[in-house]
Amino acid sequence: MSTFLLKNIFLPNGDEFKKCDLLFNEKILEISDEIKSKSEYKILDCDGFYAMPGFIDSHVHFNTPGFENHETFEKGSRSAIKGGVTSIIDMPCTSLPPIVSKEAFYEKLKVIKDQAYCDFAFHGGVEATFFQDDANLRKNFEEMIVAGIKAVKIYTVSGMETFKELSNNQMFEVFTTAAEMNLPVMVHAEDPSFVREREEEMKKQKRKDPKSYAYSRSVEAELVAINTCGILSNLTGARVHIVHISSYKGVQLVKMWREQGAKISCETCPHYMAFDISSLERMGGILKTAPVVKSENDSEGLWKAFSQGDISFITTDHAPCDLETEKNTGSIWTDYGGIPGVETIYSYIISEGLLKDRISLSVLTDSIKRSASLFSLNDKGELLPGKDADITIWDFDHKHEVKAKEFESTGKYSPFDKWIFSCSLKRVFLRGELVVEDENILQRKGKYIK
Repeated sequence: MSTFLLKNIFLPNGDEFKKCDLLFNEKILEISDEIKSKSEYKILDCDGFYAMPGFIDSHVHFNTPGFENHETFEKGSRSAIKGGVTSIIDMPCTSLPPIVSKEAFYEKLKVIKDQAYCDFAFHGGVEATFFQDDANLRKNFEEMIVAGIKAVKIYTVSGMETFKELSNNQMFEVFTTAAEMNLPVMVHAEDPSFVREREEEMKKQKRKDPKSYAYSRSVEAELVAINTCGILSNLTGARVHIVHISSYKGVQLVKMWREQGAKISCETCPHYMAFDISSLERMGGILKTAPVVKSENDSEGLWKAFSQGDISFITTDHAPCDLETEKNTGSIWTDYGGIPGVETIYSYIISEGLLKDRISLSVLTDSIKRSASLFSLNDKGELLPGKDADITIWDFDHKHEVKAKEFESTGKYSPFDKWIFSCSLKRVFLRGELVVEDENILQRKGKYIK
């Protein structure tokens, strides 16, 4: 493969960028104030451009095999790499069969291994039907860990027939076993009684507007479920990670439990940081997710929490669908809940966070490192010699308009449609291979990360 020398590139250096030279092939070889050119190097003068680590999105739903009507692994990974996301971890619940065993893991890997445009790994999962049989949870976890899962995902409330929620007692068993095996547990945290009773209340009133859906997916539902996770983490010693947290109070509760000794962390998503309930009322199904967006104070609070390190990292919960058939049903209850995100997440964080001084440079780079660390992506997440050369090159002086109809994803919609980001992505290198240039995908080089 080629060896690239990037001259005069600005690289992260704490909270500032420093101009230097960067030499790499599959791995980053050298970073120095000046590296002597050689005839065998491919030399790019990057004066005025900024290098950032390839983004890691540890929470996506690429849906192959089984739910390709919503998204495919090929289209999802094309969308990811075009947005500077060089590594993703796919969720276990939106595949058929779901990844709840080593057999399902290897079946999925066989189907998608030649479709990936970005590097990828898998999370495993546990759902309620597992406990109906005389199953051995420890043996199941051991087998999935050997296969390569990065964490195990559970739901406290679920509407999926193929991936049912766990009771508190089942969660306790999962947490206890995972703690013994040092396996992170990822939790969709919303209390089922709040969600279902309030949904029933709204439907009895024949409400089908976005605000009625928001009422059923309340801050209270999130807080009760997070509190349960905090208690169980403290009791068992499990490493618990709350996914797509949507409220500022939720982050504060996670922080409280962490200060009391629980091994608990959280992530959020761009839509919770950018939009609120008034946005949901205006956009309807386009912005429907679970959890749902909260108040303006929550969205601003999430930025504050991220800037202070109380949110470990940002993910997308990328879960698109077909706009015409699944987002315009006439009722918020039957509209599909999910949005695309991998093509916009990195630009959003840089434009609306870094370049608007909501976060420091080190907050952003540290968040990518934390994602790599939590999920044992040991060669990813940093621009350092010896690491994979997953490099994104940015122009911070050139604006970029979001055009959802041109997404690589199946989902040709976005709440960020027509937003103007104050940065543009110029090139993406994946393990030293130039895979994107000026928004054009050049080649497919994604591989499985064990």
